[in-house]
Amino acid sequence: MEREIKKIVTPISKQEVSIKSWLTGGEKRIITNSLMKDVKFNPNDSKSMEFSGDILTKSQDVAIETIIVDIAGDSKDILKNILDMRSEDYDFIIDAINEITNGKKEEELKKE
Repeated sequence: MEREIKKIVTPISKQEVSIKSWLTGGEKRIITNSLMKDVKFNPNDSKSMEFSGDILTKSQDVAIETIIVDIAGDSKDILKNILDMRSEDYDFIIDAINEITNGKKEEELKKE
């Protein structure tokens, strides 16, 4: 099945970014696993949990690399190019990624 790719335009630099419109189960698993990979917990103490300070950063990096198809037609160094953008453009892209990783709510699916 071919996946829809949608185009978004960053608010400041006006760069066109192609993103996947939805995730496969495997892609979602990869992103989730990247988040949980560095979490350590003691099964004998449910209140004891350790995680690295950059756990969210690593997960965002995986999501960026998984969901972004290209920036202005260029698919090289996507993560580096996103991180080099102005913070407003970066935040805009992260918001779009979060919409995809969170998926549509059941009410939204029923409306379609």
